Amino acid sequence: MYNNRSEVVNRDSFLKKKVVQVVLFLVLVCSLTSMGLLNAFAADTREGERNANVPLQVVVSSGDTLWAIANEHKPAGMDVRNYIEMIKDLNGKRNSSIQSGEVIKLPVL
Repeated sequence: MYNNRSEVVNRDSFLKKKVVQVVLFLVLVCSLTSMGLLNAFAADTREGERNANVPLQVVVSSGDTLWAIANEHKPAGMDVRNYIEMIKDLNGKRNSSIQSGEVIKLPVL
């Protein structure tokens, strides 16, 4: 099959180098993929922590009332009237009047 012993050694050496290169390449790809996934999930966690107390904003639609908006977004078990007062304070409102197109900030509790 092979005429020369050096041809066999060269071929074996070549194959070993290629196998090592392929394995190193796969390890590199797996490492980069893992680091990317970890960074993505870490970024989501940091983003959630940073925005934990940022008010939610709602654009008032035609026919909306402050009562309906507050009732939809209030924490469970909280009286709607108390949440309305918090919304009014957060938005600098003296009354419960809202207009279509107005952006209302909602407190995050």
